[in-house]
Amino acid sequence: MVEIDDLAKSLDVEKFFDRLSGNFSVNPKHGHIFTLPFMVSPKMCFSTNYVPSNIDASSARRMLYMVFSDYYHQKTEENDYLETRKVSSDFGKNILPPYSTEDEWNADVNFLLQCLRFYLSVNQENVMITPPMANIIVRKNMAVMGDNFMEWASGYFSEDSCRLNVKLEKEIVFNDCLTDINNNKMTPHTFTRKLKAFVAVADWIEELNPKDLQNKDGRIKSDGKEYIFLRTKDAPF
Repeated sequence: MVEIDDLAKSLDVEKFFDRLSGNFSVNPKHGHIFTLPFMVSPKMCFSTNYVPSNIDASSARRMLYMVFSDYYHQKTEENDYLETRKVSSDFGKNILPPYSTEDEWNADVNFLLQCLRFYLSVNQENVMITPPMANIIVRKNMAVMGDNFMEWASGYFSEDSCRLNVKLEKEIVFNDCLTDINNNKMTPHTFTRKLKAFVAVADWIEELNPKDLQNKDGRIKSDGKEYIFLRTKDAPF
């Protein structure tokens, strides 16, 4: 196994796709480059505090996600935790040797082996076990938006806003966004991507650009102008 610990936010997992599903090139220090065939190539493991930038069919085919909560955490001035919580907070001691007894450590190892046996048993039936992905998708959309866009969109398209359930000229909305968040580098494509992410997390909005309003090209256009439409969940059809 090749482990990449604490994967940086800017490092895209897609850069490793050729090694995940193909031969594995090895470049040892002071040695010659050689290639391991796929059948004997190592698996890769990534640990990170960030959500992968792309969670699509291509990624799903190559990756097995493991999600961990922040149940154990450190309280600092920069976060809103009410307390610091460690393993010892629940068990009165660290669970790893030399703090645990031989019997406790043996029980831990046996539990891990039971998990491995279960995984291998369902793998033979071509079943892929995945964790609940709802929180991962939310975190991904939050990362796509960024704090500034999220704050702007939450006010601009608030529940009592007159900008919901009506056609809005996309160029005007886009320029309003650039002005309000003071970001002249955002492109229309990036704006659309962020807007889709916002609609995905805004629980009062049903959909962006409903299909019954779209033209054949999948957009809302008339009189040479493009529009956007945010339909709320309680809007009449």
